[in-house]
Amino acid sequence: MSKIWPILFLIACITLLASCLFYGLVILTFPLIFLLWFSIFFLAFAIRSSVQASANPGLEELEEPDYWFSAIYEAWLYVTDRKGWAIHVCFWSYIIGALISLMFGGLVFFVWKTSFAVSLASWLSGMFLMLSIASLIANSDHWSKTTEYGDTSYEVIQPLLD
Repeated sequence: MSKIWPILFLIACITLLASCLFYGLVILTFPLIFLLWFSIFFLAFAIRSSVQASANPGLEELEEPDYWFSAIYEAWLYVTDRKGWAIHVCFWSYIIGALISLMFGGLVFFVWKTSFAVSLASWLSGMFLMLSIASLIANSDHWSKTTEYGDTSYEVIQPLLD
């Protein structure tokens, strides 16, 4: 992994701490909501891809399915290209998490009646922190080293169950 992603994360953390000193702890609202929803969607995509990959043996022999019309595209990508899968899942988790977090965070700031400057600073620091974490996860060396733990197809498991 290049050193740019940890440096980006460090800059995001320093920016968040500096804005906390300037505006107070209310600034942590958007970053916490963003990270919560990003984590939820990343884990949901990861669990779904892993379950589909184990339920559909032989995915690595398939040619690339169409992205928009295939229910197993993420599972196929999970089996054939883990690094590409991580980038794909981080991108969609970032986008979906940002949209949902914008709704919840906007509601929180509307109820608390905070100023626009505070909500904008919180939103910007949250987006920057979530982007740095998504980039750190997507570009991790973990994904290029990870492989499947073996064949879990029905033919291999069935003799063990008998």
